[in-house]
Formats: sequence, structure tokens, C-alpha cells
Amino acid sequence: QFNLNGKLVNQLNTPKLFHFAVQDKILLELPDMIFFEQKNPNFWHIQSQKGELFNREGRVELNEHVIIQQHLAPHQL
Repeated sequence: QFNLNGKLVNQLNTPKLFHFAVQDKILLELPDMIFFEQKNPNFWHIQSQKGELFNREGRVELNEHVIIQQHLAPHQL
């Protein structure tokens, strides 16, 4: 997903996904997400075993063995 200036804001990767059109829901297997902070080079890396993406609400739920890591720019270490 990109902001209006064309800068990458977040990224979602998954090796498998299953779409359920009736519920407008997508099940994710091993989702891997990266969220970039707006005004600095820091980013968050979030992984889990399973996840659900709700299209209408623009919401993602991560389930089972969730790992959250913040990556700081070298000058902030």
C-alpha cells in the first residue's frame, strides 16, 4: 500500500490465501507484514502463523504465534 506521494506505507506477503466471497474475508497462511513509519526510516515487522483480512473494514487480524519487531534506523541505535 502506498501513500499519496508514492511512498510505501505497508506491505503484506503470504504464501497462501483463501478468499471467501460471501463473507468478504481472506484467510492468510503465514502472513508477513511490514509497516513503515511516516517521517523516519524505522519500520515494524509483524509475523504470525495465521491471519484474516476483512476487505470491507480494511482490518487485519493476526492469530497464533504473533511476533512483533521494531527495526530502528542505524543512527537511532
